[in-house]
Amino acid sequence: MEQSLKYADLDSKEKEFFRVFKIEENSISKTAEILKMTEKDVQTLKNKIIPLEKEFDEKDIGSISYVLHIRNKWKSKFDIKKKGGKLHSGLEERIFPKLSEDEIVANFWEYYDWYLKTPKKCHYCSICEIDLKELYAKIYPKDDKDRIDKNPTRGRTLEIDRMEPNKPYSEIKNLVYSCYWCNNAKTDTFNEIEGKMIGDAIRQIWQKKLDKTIGPCHEDK
Repeated sequence: MEQSLKYADLDSKEKEFFRVFKIEENSISKTAEILKMTEKDVQTLKNKIIPLEKEFDEKDIGSISYVLHIRNKWKSKFDIKKKGGKLHSGLEERIFPKLSEDEIVANFWEYYDWYLKTPKKCHYCSICEIDLKELYAKIYPKDDKDRIDKNPTRGRTLEIDRMEPNKPYSEIKNLVYSCYWCNNAKTDTFNEIEGKMIGDAIRQIWQKKLDKTIGPCHEDK
């Protein structure tokens, strides 16, 4: 099987293309203009670097597919769009501040580093992401026809929460992983300490449902 292309293996020209085309989300024609290249050359780089397959392997750390997967997660919290010559979110300015193109790029790589290094467990109740599938199945059993929520879309994976809700998502040090239930209970009303008080109570419920102690995740050991 052919090995996945790694971001670290790209040369400086290819990394510059990746930044302009994928992170900043410019069109092929705009990318060609910025990089002073022909559109044909840009298309050639696109065909070489940007994977066509949609499969993502969590273990394939550093691959282009992996970087793009994390980029999509990051983008979902910023809703980045170009307006007035800058990349910024169209949502509320306090939570989604306007950032210059250079700030956007720097913020993505800071988020990328955070994603790689942060243990995949809820900051509040401490449940590991690998336990969420089992928990989800117990809360929403397929054979329970009387449940209120017939097709819940959240809960299978960890979400991103801001410990201090008044700070923007661009402050990476303020970001933590949270399970859906802790995130939903904490809302934007409670701070980190109060969120952990809520998480302590939720953890007791999870331990009863899973019939085991919620402890260190494998990656913590």
